[in-house]
Amino acid sequence: MRRRYFMMIVSELEKEIYSLKGINTLNLSVMAIEIINNVAKKVKEYICCNGFKDIEEEILFFKELKPILYSKLIYYTELKEIESKRVSFVGNEYVRVYLLEHTQRLMDYLNDNIYTYQYLKLGSTFLDAALFTRKNVLESSRVRDYDLDVSFMTVWDDKVSRIRAYEMLLAYLNSEISRLDKPYTPSELTWHGSKRGLVQLIYALVAKECFGDATIKDLADFFQLHFNVDLGDYYGVYKEIKERVVKNRASFLSDLAEALLKRMDEDENS
Repeated sequence: MRRRYFMMIVSELEKEIYSLKGINTLNLSVMAIEIINNVAKKVKEYICCNGFKDIEEEILFFKELKPILYSKLIYYTELKEIESKRVSFVGNEYVRVYLLEHTQRLMDYLNDNIYTYQYLKLGSTFLDAALFTRKNVLESSRVRDYDLDVSFMTVWDDKVSRIRAYEMLLAYLNSEISRLDKPYTPSELTWHGSKRGLVQLIYALVAKECFGDATIKDLADFFQLHFNVDLGDYYGVYKEIKERVVKNRASFLSDLAEALLKRMDEDENS
């Protein structure tokens, strides 16, 4: 499989996952896993049917290309597990300890596979033929839960995929821990509008990309922290608003526009 064609496939996959922005991390992970699995299945079928023109192409695929795809699968699979259990912890300190435990687990894996890590980072190639071709797969090699077909694996491609995935996961976990470590400063401002209205506003701001790549969760957390309001299940509220059979599902935003125009008229006439 040529690099350019493969990267086009990955690019389309990333666009599809990016289009999911705004939903919570757990649901995003579940949906991303399904998307990646579908693509991985097609790639596997292509390789099994067409093979490789030479050993260099086989090494390229298992050393560089396949790990790009499968690292994403591992990343979102791990992320789903982390986030699904995270909800059982109440309080920032308990969540912080939980995330730190996962951070240490990932660091332990990288340390245990430091030779693999160094081989990749140094751009070494002298063992490629032994490590990244299927004829050298060892029966004792760790068979992963997402791919049991030894005809589509090599000695090290799983390790390479995991190293890439764990680096991404460490970045995510460190970001989450830093967010928890930020001191809480109560705001004197309090939201007096309806919670349903605030949910409409948050979704509108994200849809308009007023804060760049900020997600629904990012803005919901910000408003709840700084404006003394508990939005509860804001994803559920949005779903209810979206499914309502009414003339204007964005009534709060319309009320805002009407209030602003009224204020402008009053200012002009004063």
